[in-house]
Formats: sequence, structure tokens, C-alpha cells
Amino acid sequence: MQPFQFLVGIWEAVLALPRWQGFVFVVGASLLVAKVVQIGGDVLVRRVTARIPGRSTTSSSGPSTRRCT
Repeated sequence: MQPFQFLVGIWEAVLALPRWQGFVFVVGASLLVAKVVQIGGDVLVRRVTARIPGRSTTSSSGPSTRRCT
């Protein structure tokens, strides 16, 4: 089995859909992937910045950049 055979199968299934459904699927999947990448990047940035020497994570000076989730 080729490495991208799974993706080829998904793409063939999308092509079999009516045009509007294929469009909605591709747009929805793109938004989902973008959100996963955004969340993953935020987690990685927090981990890396927590390890920077001299950076205090409990500093009260300046506006807070933490997001409430």
C-alpha cells in the first residue's frame, strides 16, 4: 500500500459527492485542520516560553496575555 493511498481514497470519495457537498466538506476540513494547528502551536509556544531563562510566568507587570478557555 502506498503512503498516500488513504488520502487518495478520501479525495476520490469527495469527488463522488455533488459539487456543493464536496465544497462544504473541503472548507470544513480545512477549517478543522487550521484550528488543530492553531491550538497545537499555542501549546508548543507556551511550553517553549515557559523554559526561557529569566522569564517569570507569575509576573504581574503589564497586561495579561493569558486567554480564558
